[in-house]
Amino acid sequence: MTVLKLIISFCLLLTSFILGKFDVANRMKFFQNDLRFFTLTFLFFRIFPFILIYIALDYDARSDVHMFYDSALMAFQGGFVYRDFPNAYSPLFPYLTAIPLFFVESAKSILLEMILLEGLILWISFKFFRNLDGKSLLLVYLLLPSSFVFSVLGGQEDVLMWGVIVAVLVIYQKTNSFFWMGIGLGIGLLLTKFLLILIFPAVFIYTRSKGKLLLGCLFVGIPSLLFLYTQIQWDFLSPIQQANDPRLPNLWSVLHVITNGYSPLGPKWLNWAGLLAIISGSSAFAWRYRSLPLEYFLPNLFIIIFIGMMIVQQSSLANYAYNFMLPYLFVAYFELNNKQKIFFAIFNIALVIQPPIWWGQQMRYLHHWSDLMIPANLLEYSMEIIILFGLIYFLIDRLKKVHSFSLQ
Repeated sequence: MTVLKLIISFCLLLTSFILGKFDVANRMKFFQNDLRFFTLTFLFFRIFPFILIYIALDYDARSDVHMFYDSALMAFQGGFVYRDFPNAYSPLFPYLTAIPLFFVESAKSILLEMILLEGLILWISFKFFRNLDGKSLLLVYLLLPSSFVFSVLGGQEDVLMWGVIVAVLVIYQKTNSFFWMGIGLGIGLLLTKFLLILIFPAVFIYTRSKGKLLLGCLFVGIPSLLFLYTQIQWDFLSPIQQANDPRLPNLWSVLHVITNGYSPLGPKWLNWAGLLAIISGSSAFAWRYRSLPLEYFLPNLFIIIFIGMMIVQQSSLANYAYNFMLPYLFVAYFELNNKQKIFFAIFNIALVIQPPIWWGQQMRYLHHWSDLMIPANLLEYSMEIIILFGLIYFLIDRLKKVHSFSLQ
C-alpha cells in the first residue's frame, strides 16, 4: 500500500504540473462556466476513481470507514449514540453517516457520502473565494496527494470541520449576524468532532458582538446538552478520552527519539500542555488581529489552530492535515514561491506514506536511537521529521503573511 500511494502521489503531482503549465483551467473556453468546470473535474478526479476502485475492481473500504459503518449501522437501527454503541465523534455524526444506508447497507456507501460531502464543501469554498484564481486552486486541491488519498482511499471525515467554518462564513455574509453564526457553529460541533471547539475561544475574543455569538451557541448547545445528559449522563464526553492515546507524528514523538527516550511520550499532562498552548496561542492571535475582516481572519485562524494542534498534541495523526488542506490552498497557496511549492509537494508525499508505514509496523512507537537501525523505522521516522518540519515552517510562514496583511 505504501508503494502504491507513492506511485499515485507522483502521478497526481505530475498531472497537476502539466495542467498548471498549460493553464488548462483558464485557456479552454469549454471550462469558462464555473459549475461545468467543477462538475467535470470533480467527476474525473473523485467519482470516477471511486467507481474504478470500489465498484469495477471491488476493493473494500479501508481506514476509519468501517468504524463509521459500525456506528452508522447501529444508528440506522435506532440505537442511541454513546449508550447503545461507541462513537469517537460528535453525537450527530453516526446519524449523518447512516443516511446512505437507507440506499445501500455497505461501508462503501459511507465512503461515497464522505466524497460527496467533500465535493459540497469544495464547491462552497470555490464560490466563497471567487476573487482568487479558483479554478486553478480547485485543480491543485483535487490533484493534491493528501486530499486524494485521504478522500478516495481513506474516506476521512476531517474536511467536515472546515465545511462548518466556510458554511458559517457564508451565513454571516448573508445575514451579517453573529447570532446565526453562533447557531451554525453549534450545529457544526454536534455534527463533526469535538475538536471544533478549539476555535470557539478565539472567535469569541475576536467578535465585538460577543453576546449575540454566545446566545446563538447556547441556543443550540443548552438543549442538546440537557437532552444528552438526561439520556446518558456524562457518557457523551467519552470521545475526549481519545486524546489520552499517544499517536504520531507530532513534536513529542519526534523529540522522544531524538532524546533517546528521555523526553516524555504518553503522560496526560502533555495533553493539557498542548491544549493550553493551542487555546492561549489562538486567543493571542485573535486579540492581536481582531481588526481583520472576518472572511480573512477566520480561515487563517482555522489553519493556524489545526496546524498548531498537529504540532503540539501527542494524539495527532498525519491524517489530521486533511483538516486544513483545503482552506490552506485557497488562502495561502498563491502566496508560496516556487521553492515553497516544491517543499509543499514533498510535505504532501510524507503525509501520504507515513501512516501506512506506521500501521504496517503495528503502530509501534520508536523510543531509542537503536530503533532507527531498522530501515522501515528509519524511513517512517524520516517522514515524521519532514511532516513536523513542514508544519512548523508553514505555520510560521502563515503567521508572517497574516501580520503583513494587517499592516496594509
